[in-house]
Amino acid sequence: MDLRKYPMDEQNCTLQFESYGYNFQDMVYVWRRGKASISGLTTLKLQQFHVGSYDVHSSKATYETGDFPKIIFSFQIQRQAFYFILQTYIPSILLVVLSWVSFWINPDAVPARVALGITTVLTMTTLITGARQALPKISYIKAIDVYLVICFLFSFAALLEYAVVNFQSSRIAAVVKKEKEREGEGLQEVKVDKAMEAEKKCKSAGDSGCNPSEGEPLGNGQGNLALCINQVNAEKELGDARVKSINIEDCRGKSANVGDDMKKSASIGDQLAVVVRRFSDATRMVQVATIDNFARFSFPAMFLAFNLVYFMFYCL
Repeated sequence: MDLRKYPMDEQNCTLQFESYGYNFQDMVYVWRRGKASISGLTTLKLQQFHVGSYDVHSSKATYETGDFPKIIFSFQIQRQAFYFILQTYIPSILLVVLSWVSFWINPDAVPARVALGITTVLTMTTLITGARQALPKISYIKAIDVYLVICFLFSFAALLEYAVVNFQSSRIAAVVKKEKEREGEGLQEVKVDKAMEAEKKCKSAGDSGCNPSEGEPLGNGQGNLALCINQVNAEKELGDARVKSINIEDCRGKSANVGDDMKKSASIGDQLAVVVRRFSDATRMVQVATIDNFARFSFPAMFLAFNLVYFMFYCL
């Protein structure tokens, strides 16, 4: 028997009747009515096979002792694959389709996707083991082995797809984290540079002869004084507690401009950090979503193509 196309195989069976003690010169075997001598095949029903065409003919067997008469009845049987479709093929297809459900699950749901992938792979392994126990032990590959192995590879590939998604997500998250840290450091440097610049401007104004004791009272420039005090606080943050005398009248316009520059720079820096963060998050989601979207269409398309080629090759 050739089981390479199992369970879509066809077998040719032969039944021979041969004389044991009389040679061809003493006795001749013939079918009296030819194929009409065989009856009942049309109504014969087997559990796993369907009887096809048959033929009868007469022949002789040649040995060292002479030629002996022989009649031969040959018939073809075709295996009924419906049992294997219900027990093996449909469960395999459903398991492969079940493994694709992970493509629609949120990539951040690690336990759900990993558990689904491992479950389908282990179930396919159990199905393959159970199917091989009922098969004859032969050395070559059968059709059902090809199908089960390909289904197993599809389920395993779905699990590997999430491994790629998770790795890509972790890698992009690490890059985004580094970018946020760099943006934070850059924003702090900008604030420190503006504070130092304001300090230098106020110092230069003080060196030109501006003295609060010679001018108008401090109460006349309360708003400007607050701005100058902010500059003093910035100077204290830099570690220098010594503050020179400042001419409030001369520093009035300069301190207002410096304060506006600092506010604008801080506002622009914060906005830039937010934009970069959102863009990085969007890029991460697009890249991870692209992998899942590609898998949602490529896996079913490849599996459908495989089924078409498989059944056309083994059934036709």
